[in-house]
Amino acid sequence: MTTLLVVGLIVLVIGMARTAGDMSAQVGTRDVALPAGATVLETTAADGRLYLTLQHGDGRQSILVLNAQDGRPLGELRLVPGP
Repeated sequence: MTTLLVVGLIVLVIGMARTAGDMSAQVGTRDVALPAGATVLETTAADGRLYLTLQHGDGRQSILVLNAQDGRPLGELRLVPGP
């Protein structure tokens, strides 16, 4: 019984290591162009996307949406004051 648990744990660790290795090989190093004067306030990842909250030089904020696999921009959400 103990042997079975140890073998299962080893298989789990090997699987996790392979998955982490595959992800780093897919992403590699990518340059992501930010708008001039913008800084990143926060980064969030979900559903294969990266969400970068940006502070622009003029004080505006926006959320830049990127494809997590290749860093390709998918869109930008501009945060504007409500009526």
